[in-house]
Amino acid sequence: MSCALRSPKEQNLLYAQGRTLPGKIITWAKGWQSYHQYGLAIDLVLLIDRNKDGTFEEASWKLTEDIDKDKVSDWTEMLNAFKNNGWECGADWANGKKEYPHVQKTFGINWKELNSRRLTR
Repeated sequence: MSCALRSPKEQNLLYAQGRTLPGKIITWAKGWQSYHQYGLAIDLVLLIDRNKDGTFEEASWKLTEDIDKDKVSDWTEMLNAFKNNGWECGADWANGKKEYPHVQKTFGINWKELNSRRLTR
């Protein structure tokens, strides 16, 4: 799945996956704990046009994919482009809870502060 803005209800369903719902764990954040609820996060996916006809036949989350054959994974190139523009990447999280497709623009504000601002309006 690729996503930008996500409701707290959708976030809670994703959080339940691998815990109380079938599937593997894909997120560590409950509703309002994710930058997705504030419109400040994107889950990325590589779109691949294998036969070069202008139509994307495949969505890929393969971290080693190198479509342009430059010996650098396309994920690395994509995430570096975001990081070079001030985005935080879930692939870099040091807490062991990596989310490779996830990037977020925090503007130096953590989700708790965003949530408190939401609650005071």
